Amino acid sequence: MGKTTVPSRNLANMVDPTTREYINARINEEIKLIGDDTSGLGDALSKMRTESEIELGEMKARINEVEEILSLSGAKISRIKELMEELDG
Repeated sequence: MGKTTVPSRNLANMVDPTTREYINARINEEIKLIGDDTSGLGDALSKMRTESEIELGEMKARINEVEEILSLSGAKISRIKELMEELDG
């Protein structure tokens, strides 16, 4: 059978006030640490999402450029290649 637990409010008067304050302070310290960790994770995820959206936009732009190049005629592609060689040249 499961153990029956007593609500904390029923036990509060049985605990020395100094002990109760210490327990509350320790719990609050731990909760703050967890909150700080959660906040840090949220910030990191937000930054990652922003970076991913930027990278996705850049990839879409490159894909559009490749699609545009693929739709060019062979003569135009050859001329672009010649112009690039002249620039490198």
